[in-house]
Amino acid sequence: MAAENAENTNLVIEMLKHEIEYLNVTVRLVKGELEKERSHRKILQLQLKSGSIDTDQLESDIESMNAPVHSKDMYSLLELEELLKYFEESISGLSSVDGFLFNIIDSSKENLICERIKLPPAYYGVEAMYRNYKFPLRQFDANVHAFRDQVTISVDESNLDNYSESTKTRFERWKMEKMLVIPIIPNDRVDPIGTLMVFSQDGNIDSNSVNYIEKLLQNLLVPLSNAIKFTSLKRRENNIKQIEEEHMRFLRFVVEINNLNNVELIREIVCEEFLSSFNFDVASLFIQEDDKLKCCKTVVSEDEYNDIQSQWTDYFCNVDYELSLKDGSPPTCFLQNAIQHIPDTEEIIHLPMSKIDRDIINIMGGTPHTMLCLPIREHYHPVGVLWMFSLKNPVKLTDQQLKLIELLCVFVGAEMANAQLYTTVERQNIEIEALNLDMSATVNELEEHKNNLQYLVNEKTYDITLAKNEAERANAAKSEFLANMSHELRTPLNSMLMLTKLILNDDEKNLTPNQLEYAKIIYESGQNLLQLINDILDISKAESGKMQIDLLKINLIDHLNSIIDMYKISVHKQQLFLRLDLKQNIPTFIYSDPQRLEQVIVNLLSNAMKFTNKGGITITIYSPLNSELSEVLPVKASTEFIAITVEDTGIGISPEKQKNIFDAFMQADGSISRNYGGTGLGLAISKEICTLLNGTITLESSEGQGSKFTVYLPVDPKEASKADSESDDQSLLLATKEQVEKIKIEDIRKEMPEINKPEQESESEEQKEQIITGEHIDGLPILILDNDMRNAYILANQLRQKGMHVELADSVELAINKINEIEYIHIAMIKGIGNIKKIKSNVAEDTIIIGTDNNNDLKHIQENGASISLQYPVNPEALVAELHQMD
Repeated sequence: MAAENAENTNLVIEMLKHEIEYLNVTVRLVKGELEKERSHRKILQLQLKSGSIDTDQLESDIESMNAPVHSKDMYSLLELEELLKYFEESISGLSSVDGFLFNIIDSSKENLICERIKLPPAYYGVEAMYRNYKFPLRQFDANVHAFRDQVTISVDESNLDNYSESTKTRFERWKMEKMLVIPIIPNDRVDPIGTLMVFSQDGNIDSNSVNYIEKLLQNLLVPLSNAIKFTSLKRRENNIKQIEEEHMRFLRFVVEINNLNNVELIREIVCEEFLSSFNFDVASLFIQEDDKLKCCKTVVSEDEYNDIQSQWTDYFCNVDYELSLKDGSPPTCFLQNAIQHIPDTEEIIHLPMSKIDRDIINIMGGTPHTMLCLPIREHYHPVGVLWMFSLKNPVKLTDQQLKLIELLCVFVGAEMANAQLYTTVERQNIEIEALNLDMSATVNELEEHKNNLQYLVNEKTYDITLAKNEAERANAAKSEFLANMSHELRTPLNSMLMLTKLILNDDEKNLTPNQLEYAKIIYESGQNLLQLINDILDISKAESGKMQIDLLKINLIDHLNSIIDMYKISVHKQQLFLRLDLKQNIPTFIYSDPQRLEQVIVNLLSNAMKFTNKGGITITIYSPLNSELSEVLPVKASTEFIAITVEDTGIGISPEKQKNIFDAFMQADGSISRNYGGTGLGLAISKEICTLLNGTITLESSEGQGSKFTVYLPVDPKEASKADSESDDQSLLLATKEQVEKIKIEDIRKEMPEINKPEQESESEEQKEQIITGEHIDGLPILILDNDMRNAYILANQLRQKGMHVELADSVELAINKINEIEYIHIAMIKGIGNIKKIKSNVAEDTIIIGTDNNNDLKHIQENGASISLQYPVNPEALVAELHQMD
């Protein structure tokens, strides 16, 4: 940027030099024309002296009019001002003439310029205002009328209304009674060169005075034409010299600020230079900051305006211009990137303007004369505005001056940008030096602390390592404790539950109703406690990342119907409805973990029934839109999803309680546990399961109106192809096993001693077929291996009640011996994966192994050789159901 700005500065300097060179050439040409005009005047003077011009007649004519100067003097007057002074002196003796305005057409042929004015003594102050005053030819007044029609115009009260307001105003203010406007027409020209306005305050202008004036003008035509030409050349020469001086001054100005690096000083010099160069009295510089123009410098030309400067500065301390065309002149100049030049603000003072502009005019004490607003540019783009006013006299600017000003504004913007950049760099250098000093001062301290910090780091690292090892040991101990707790709590608890179940069966009908009710309470309380233990284990597994997920192909609708069937009786008892609503275009199969999916749906249904007193529950299955998924999933879904909603008409949940509803041990209210029971783990477990299944769960609820839980699960086509092939393989293996197991059971029954006894031979063929096919399990032999003989004893009694023949073993060795010694035992129920492996390798291949485990690791049980896998402690009904399926 600095290089570009320097290039712009050099360009401005070169342009100024070329302008000055051009002006010097022009000055030489004008001087040549002036010399020609002077030579022409000398020839005229020689003609007067030689008598080639008849001066006697001129002298007699003028003497008859009491003219104070001889006519030959007119030809010696080169300057227009001198000639018009001669004219003023020549008519000063006319008593009927109280004043006049001598107007000459300008070079543009657009205005009549007042070159000489004489008013009564009471209006001397007005004379200065009308010197060089322009009468536009486009404005119809008496002056223009006489000039264009080339006739003398007489104006009085009778025809005053025919002319412009400005004519009327002058007529009334100067108390005229009569005004004559005489066109000045040279003999050798068609167009007039000007007009003479004379007026009387006392009445009519007598005819002698009019004749005298016309005669005088006639005699002045030749010297007047020469004087106009000479004066025009002289003025042009002076104007060119003035422009040359301005260019030289601005060249010095450019060089001066080009060597400055202080942006504040540059701003001040810019304002002062423009004031002094163009006779303005107040200059204010505005710089863009964001969407505002901020006043950064205000300068006045003289001490008498210090009060204005102070008020102006105070005003803009609290006010900024918005960059809007409606906010005033500076913003308009900035946004339009164009100069605003108003030669006479009186012409626009009555027009609407912004409050800030109006306040500034009031600060200046009324109407200023001339206003100039300049865009300060950098690379021809506005970065600020220079706003100037003249308070004493109007400022007349030529087109050449405006072009020069515009060029300088580009240079000024570049220089201010350079200075600002320099200031910024200097400030940053100072800051960097200060930082270096600070850094140097702290280097020793840092070096001193380095070894101490390293020592502390090593010490902390050692402590962290110890803490990590301790935490790992504690976590391992926790996991082991939970596993042991699972076994130690569930084993005796299951014994209690099984015994209580046996009591509730009351086959001998020897219990009173109260005793049965007590047993029922014991059983239900035990079931609740067992559920709590299972929930705690589930949430612990989920939090530690040890919960296993087995993806299988599931018929979703059948799976949900089987879950709903479990609740039909309970729903009917509570007088609630339970509906399944299937939407269109839902997939028949999904790939998920059926056990975990059932756990989630059961948790949601149990909660819904628990908190719903009237109405009912609706389960809805639908395919969610991508827009819905984008609101609930953390990342964009890349596969198809299914949504399952469980909606109830229960008590609902307040918004503030919904925040923690999926946290462990959290319920909507402390009274929930007291009134409805539960630990608050169900929803937390459901949330963890949904996350493991690459889905999520959401809640919508209104207190007193019910709740709606929505489970989003992927159909997961990537897993589908893999799971599909695995499912087919498993189905094939299962079919093979079922065929084999049926053969095994038939073989077992044939080898059973009871079947070979004579009394059994009387059984009907139908009964035999029922035994073989598994419709009944009477007499079916089975060996149970369990290191906890309490559970084994209870399960054995339950199975014996169902007619099965049961053998018990509390060690692997005893179990192997019994299986190998008792020929008819071909079914063994073994607890623990390790025991299954040992027995599988030490018994006949056709032995049916039923594996049990208390860690929900049923898949691994079958992978290690078990034909059937059951959750420990074994539910006798579940065992019987599995045996029935093997027929």
